[in-house]
Amino acid sequence: MKEITDIVTEYALNERLDQIAMQDKEFLRRDREYEDLLNKCEDVGMSRKQMKLVDKITAAFAAQSSRYAELAYTMGLKDGVSLSEGLKVGNA
Repeated sequence: MKEITDIVTEYALNERLDQIAMQDKEFLRRDREYEDLLNKCEDVGMSRKQMKLVDKITAAFAAQSSRYAELAYTMGLKDGVSLSEGLKVGNA
């Protein structure tokens, strides 16, 4: 059975975050920059094989970064819950 922090993390990282990211100017700027760089790869004559390799490298790095962020968010959420529970015990 999933822990409540896992469920909250999954929701926050998937649904809520997508909504926020699509309205964030810096995120959208970086997305355009990524698209521009892909176009430059085509412009310099990279082969389809080379582009696939670059894409795989980029995807692997993005997956690693995404997992790191997910772990940090989960850790922060769990720390917040622990802190909140600790404060309740001290006030009881």
